Amino acid sequence: MSHPTYSIVLPIYNEEATLAEMYKRVSAVMNSLDAPSEMILINDGSRDRSMELLRELHQRDRRVKVINFSRNFGHEIALLAGLDAADGDAVIAMDADLQDPPELIPQLVAKWHEGYDVVYATRAKREGESFFKKFTASLFYRLIARLTDLKIPRDTGNFRLMDHKVVEALRQVREHHRFMRGISVWVGFKQVGVPFVRQERFAGETKYPLSKMLRLAISGITSFSYVPLQMATTVGFIFAGLALVAIPIVAILRLMGSDFFFGQATTLISVLLLGGVQLIFLGIIGEYLGRIYDEVKKRPLYLIAEKIGFEEVPETTTKKRKQKGKQAIAPPVAVPPPPPPMPPLAEAIPAPAPVKLSNKQMMDQVYKLAKKYGGENYGGFGELESKWSLIESSLPHFMQGDNGRLQFVCGRLENFLSFSGRWEERLNLNLKAEERAAAKKDLYNAGWRAVGAGYVHQRRGDAAEVLKCAARAEGYWQKAGAREKAAALYLRGMGHHLEKNYPAAITSYKEMLTLDKKRKAESADVAADYNSLAEAERFSGDYASAERDYAEALRIAKKVKDQEGIAIYTYNMAELALDRQDWSRAESLGREALPLAETLNRKELIAACCLTLARALAKQDRKQDGLPFAQRALEIYERLKSPDVEKAKEMMQDFRSL
Repeated sequence: MSHPTYSIVLPIYNEEATLAEMYKRVSAVMNSLDAPSEMILINDGSRDRSMELLRELHQRDRRVKVINFSRNFGHEIALLAGLDAADGDAVIAMDADLQDPPELIPQLVAKWHEGYDVVYATRAKREGESFFKKFTASLFYRLIARLTDLKIPRDTGNFRLMDHKVVEALRQVREHHRFMRGISVWVGFKQVGVPFVRQERFAGETKYPLSKMLRLAISGITSFSYVPLQMATTVGFIFAGLALVAIPIVAILRLMGSDFFFGQATTLISVLLLGGVQLIFLGIIGEYLGRIYDEVKKRPLYLIAEKIGFEEVPETTTKKRKQKGKQAIAPPVAVPPPPPPMPPLAEAIPAPAPVKLSNKQMMDQVYKLAKKYGGENYGGFGELESKWSLIESSLPHFMQGDNGRLQFVCGRLENFLSFSGRWEERLNLNLKAEERAAAKKDLYNAGWRAVGAGYVHQRRGDAAEVLKCAARAEGYWQKAGAREKAAALYLRGMGHHLEKNYPAAITSYKEMLTLDKKRKAESADVAADYNSLAEAERFSGDYASAERDYAEALRIAKKVKDQEGIAIYTYNMAELALDRQDWSRAESLGREALPLAETLNRKELIAACCLTLARALAKQDRKQDGLPFAQRALEIYERLKSPDVEKAKEMMQDFRSL
């Protein structure tokens, strides 16, 4: 599994009556999403059985991760801890009482796909709440709108989706007295609201009585406004002005013999009024001073007693993305070369002993390298290449260590191993990772490792092994979600395709497409499904259907801004044009696909585009123009040790007369 695309963060405080239903509804939504997801539950010092139930949820579903605070630190701080730990490209924050319906999440995700960085849920209607609570909530949002410069959306809570870059910005705001819905507006970015009907609490009692609501309101105002302090100055000027006006009036009345201002009552009322006003503003100043005092102490915002389901040792402030991984080969770690020769006077001084890393140090370094430069960070593959001897030496130790770290490293290195032509290493890595995950009953990752091994067998043209990998993945994922079942069907379709059993491949791909479209009608996965279906149709000779489905794949990829998909599907349409002997169209599409592949730095795709262009130009009697493309394709394939190198050599033989 690659790092999760979606992280769902839920603070928990005395929610034992709600947890089962909450998990049921949230996990159902997670299964319907178009990409991997995780659920992060923060136990904020619950005094009931919440923590015990959270452990059970993690045992049932490894996507569930738990943070257990050492004591109660408050809802807003618990939410921050979840953001610190969240690993997804998009993070959804919500309450666990089910007043925020999890079923709204797909709508938030849809807006995120449209390009919005923050998608907040707006309460169009609030069911099950008293008139007093609705009135005070409405009053608060209107008051804070008048007192601050921020345009905080009315009738919103913490239920919102945030892009990872927004979460990174929020992690930098380390305030003790937090008002998340204000901070999320303060950081900026492109934001939009989605209306919903706020439901009644599913079970239990509210964790926000009037006293906590008042404290939250005070935090919201004092965090974003100096108006209360400025009011002291304004009121002071008003009373001073009244005094200046009153002095001549009183003097004139006394000279005229009026007894209107005689007596102690007037004096007492004036003193009490001014004293009350002064004490109120002293209290306001005290609120601001108290917050300054809390900040300058620089105590940690929260303390964690236990973390469950996290493979990585927590960092002090933020937590970046993860994945999973495993496997390896190789000798002990390579040591640095001895220092260069010293001047004659220094020759008698012995050279320092080479530094040899411990297994743990070596694994920690490789873990950080995989995390920073692996996955789809193609620009970082050069750094991994320069550290390959270290990576290779560490893999046997990962295989003997923690399964979670092993799965993470495997997942992060897969693309790098493919792009560097290390197919054997990728196959061995996936097979060992699959074996380890299965032994640990980690069926979710075992399935993805089987799929990873199947991809390598597909590149080698071994249909039987591809189908075996598909069968293993299906076995691991009997109780998995639609996305995993679709991945297994994809692998099965590839196996049938290699067998040239195109009707069976088309059937598998259509089943896969149906599953993915149920999760989301138009997504990168659905586009990829159409592409796979078109491939099988093309090889079966049904060019019309292939043209239609390639075009649909390309349309969806452009809509969801899947740049890699756009490049691949454009290249595949160029290949279809070659099959149809439409040489000029093949050339046009090849020239369109090549710069897209170069932008992505996808070496193998660049080589494929070059080979297609060389063929199209050769068929138009323009071999001189096609020769540089054929040479470039051959060079890349040889460097990558790709199985397609033979096709490039055949093409070069055709150009040999030049």
